[in-house]
Amino acid sequence: MAWNKHYNNGSAALYHHDYDCAIQQMTMAIEAFHRNELVSILDVRAEAYSKKMDFKSALNDARDMIHHAPESPLGYLRAGDIYTVQSNYGEAIDIYDLGLLSTSMTSDSNITVVSEQVELIKKRKQEAEAKQYRRLDFMQVLPFDVISLILEELGNNNDGHGGIEIWIICLDVCRRWREIIPRCILTRHLDIKLWGKDEKHDQHVAHLLGPCIHSIGFSNIMTSNATRSALNLMIDRCRNIRNLEFNLCQITREDMWPVLRRIGHHLTDLRINVAPASDLTVDPLMKLCPNLTSFTFHTPLQQIRGRFATRDQQEEQEAASSNAPTDTSLLSITYLSVDVNQNMLPIESLLRRCPKLRSLIIPYRPERYGRQRIAPELVLDLCPDLEYFDFQASLAQDSYTPPSSITTSTVTKRKQLQETSSSVTNNNYNTNNTEKLRELYIANLDGHSGDVFMNTLERTQHTLERLHIGVGAGDEELMEWTRFGGLSFSNLQSFRCSVACSIALLVSMLRQCPQLKDLEFIDVPNINDLVFDAVPVHLQRLALSHCHGISEVGLGKFIRDSARQLHEIELTQCRAVGDGLMGVLAEVSQSLRTIRLVDNPRVTQKGLLWLVQGLAQAPAVHLHTLVMKHMQDAVTASVLHGVRNLPNLKTVDISGSYSVTDVAVQMVVDQNPQLQHLIVNNCIMITQLALEYAKDHVAHVVAD
Repeated sequence: MAWNKHYNNGSAALYHHDYDCAIQQMTMAIEAFHRNELVSILDVRAEAYSKKMDFKSALNDARDMIHHAPESPLGYLRAGDIYTVQSNYGEAIDIYDLGLLSTSMTSDSNITVVSEQVELIKKRKQEAEAKQYRRLDFMQVLPFDVISLILEELGNNNDGHGGIEIWIICLDVCRRWREIIPRCILTRHLDIKLWGKDEKHDQHVAHLLGPCIHSIGFSNIMTSNATRSALNLMIDRCRNIRNLEFNLCQITREDMWPVLRRIGHHLTDLRINVAPASDLTVDPLMKLCPNLTSFTFHTPLQQIRGRFATRDQQEEQEAASSNAPTDTSLLSITYLSVDVNQNMLPIESLLRRCPKLRSLIIPYRPERYGRQRIAPELVLDLCPDLEYFDFQASLAQDSYTPPSSITTSTVTKRKQLQETSSSVTNNNYNTNNTEKLRELYIANLDGHSGDVFMNTLERTQHTLERLHIGVGAGDEELMEWTRFGGLSFSNLQSFRCSVACSIALLVSMLRQCPQLKDLEFIDVPNINDLVFDAVPVHLQRLALSHCHGISEVGLGKFIRDSARQLHEIELTQCRAVGDGLMGVLAEVSQSLRTIRLVDNPRVTQKGLLWLVQGLAQAPAVHLHTLVMKHMQDAVTASVLHGVRNLPNLKTVDISGSYSVTDVAVQMVVDQNPQLQHLIVNNCIMITQLALEYAKDHVAHVVAD
């Protein structure tokens, strides 16, 4: 045995007064002695685990044997036997091959025993290969295109466990699968997360990388070494990358420039979202990626060497950048989402280089921490073909603090609006009809009047199809646009408002929207029934949230008048919504496709019974979505019993219903065999048994 050899060598060295050599040899003898004893112990325990069918524990012991004695055949032999018992012949063959390779150069003194063990490994490998050959493996039998379709369906799983994780599990089946799977993932996007945290996971991901991968997203890689490792592997394996994304990755110029020099000319989509402590700049990115059509670049607050810059430091950088040359070459970008500080690249300068721009997302907020703002009408001048324009309050994962000082109180502003609303007159702005803007999203106005958008609205009033004002705003915001009521939005189909506004302005504006089909008010407490007098009767969708000025009578009358056209209604925390309105919805249910009721405390079990009975009797043949969410005790088994015989019902959401039991859930499932989505979050009376029953009959069941 190896420890005997070290013992004899050490004794001889001691006899010849070579004390250093004696100490070294005896230390090696001790290590070899303990290693051999440990391997023998682990071997016995692994066999015992295997007999008990605890293969995971058995494999852990076998791996420990290989780790402590990689030159010994015992660990490989035990691991291969465990895989063979599990009929996992591919892995068994792999581990036997590794054992033969690792023990081919062993210097163990007991060469006879080792030779016998090596011969046993060869024999077991031949047996495994014979069994593997006789085994029916669909990877070997089915045509390649059929295998690709199967793997594509596995990757498109919608239960949150699809994509790369499913493919990684398949890679563990056998070596044959490991060779075929990467070739089946054609034009796939791989999300690579937390690279460098798990070596085995990284190895599996590396198997998937290859010429067939066209899109890669890196996220949450927070060390430079890990980022560099992932990028180098991508360059070596993937030659056809078209789309590249970085999200919360530690990335620098030293990492990016070599990559973009290799693949930049192939890229059509590049996304960089909030790179902490990054020193990337926009101009070199543009030069290295001349064929981009989609570009996203968001940076955190201005930083200098990982720390927030002071005002003096910002001014120094801005002064230095003002003298820097700016590239004037034109770009082919059609989609742009950018949030950078002024000294990195002025947005205006970038827009001048994008004459083909169709979609633009930029922030709207004060110039703080080196941020910048651009006038909306200037954007239209620079981008004449712009069709989608989104002024967001805060772009993805950005750090922005709104100003705390507002000179005039909200109450005072509302009073001023009421005094001036009577003087609203029609505005005869003469548009040239050359604008192409179809969608305009204006973010939280952040305490500002928003007059800066009036010129843009006047220029695009005849082309806009979707207009959202105050996206993400609350009831503390105020829209002081006295000219707004005079605009004529002749093609507007969707209007969403989440800022306080004069009723006179809204009524005047809505009267001039003949094509309006989608209307939504969120957190607009001063809105009242006068709005319904101006809304076209052919409205298809109506959504109200926290709009407490609406009355039940006025809303009910509008719903009856719009009965033939109204397809979707959504009511969230509205005081006007009560049992009487449920009866109105039951009367007009023939045309409804979606009903969403969320947290309306005045609705009782009686009202919901009227609703579901009307749905069943009408019948509501078009209804496909029914939401009764956070309705407290109003949703009961009796209510759910009425949800039946609806031929197109696909989605039911009863989240937050405290009195619903297993019987009620089974009733909904049995009565609606076409149901595809059942959402029962926070339903404390529903047990796991009922959920398992639902999962056997419904494609997607969501329960927290």
